[in-house]
Amino acid sequence: MRFPILLASLCAGFLGLQPLAAGEVATKEIVETQAEPAPKDWGFTLALYSWVPAVDGKVGIGRLTANTHVSMKQVIERLDMAYMGYLEARYQRWGLGVDALYSEFSGSAGYHYGPLSGSLKVKLTQVMVTPRVFYRVVDLPAVSLDLLAGFRWTSLSTDMDLYGKLDFKNPYLAPFNREFHRHNHESRGWVDPIFGLRGVANLTSRWYLNVEGDIGGFGVSSKLTWQAMGGIGFRFTEHVSAYAAYRALGLDYDRKGLKIDTVSHGPLLALVFSF
Repeated sequence: MRFPILLASLCAGFLGLQPLAAGEVATKEIVETQAEPAPKDWGFTLALYSWVPAVDGKVGIGRLTANTHVSMKQVIERLDMAYMGYLEARYQRWGLGVDALYSEFSGSAGYHYGPLSGSLKVKLTQVMVTPRVFYRVVDLPAVSLDLLAGFRWTSLSTDMDLYGKLDFKNPYLAPFNREFHRHNHESRGWVDPIFGLRGVANLTSRWYLNVEGDIGGFGVSSKLTWQAMGGIGFRFTEHVSAYAAYRALGLDYDRKGLKIDTVSHGPLLALVFSF
């Protein structure tokens, strides 16, 4: 390190300048180093997304169980309303994230059996909220890995309206003609613990891969609940990016006459804001 300082002193002498002492050079280097901005301790992420899944499996009420297959097209046709989003706050290696999903579906069908005719209307409301705490065990510029722990709260409610009309053409049975309406409301909510992993790999300064999954239930409420998702993202700016993925969510629940053993799976598109 003495040779560069000596060379600088000689050059300064030839140019008629006053050279700096070694202590002054070191002091200047320290000041410049201290002037560099420190990495941020806090970070926030908001993602607004749309997930359109198909549903496969079995659903049962009481002793009645039926195989279920609902295509993505049918989901879109029966969807009345949906709100989906993810919010995350991070401090150094620790963080807290909350995923929330709210959706309403409705459908109707008519029936006609001899003198009896009418229609059945069904409305299904689903709410799913998943808070989770995570700790970053790997934090490198190109790769990060988080351990996740939290719970998934699921709420389902159904409203069924049966409309009917009894219309006998025989005049002797006409006194029995009538119209009727029956309404039935059922709701159920439960909480499942979950544990999982999340990994992010930066392919370039703009492109990145994200993979995550969790598993839980363990008989606390559901026999089993799990989730898996993988996709690719593109950063438009430092604070805005888009993300496309495929997401699958499995549920095996059997309590108090309600049986659900389904897998919901489909594409997911998100707009992500990071601060």
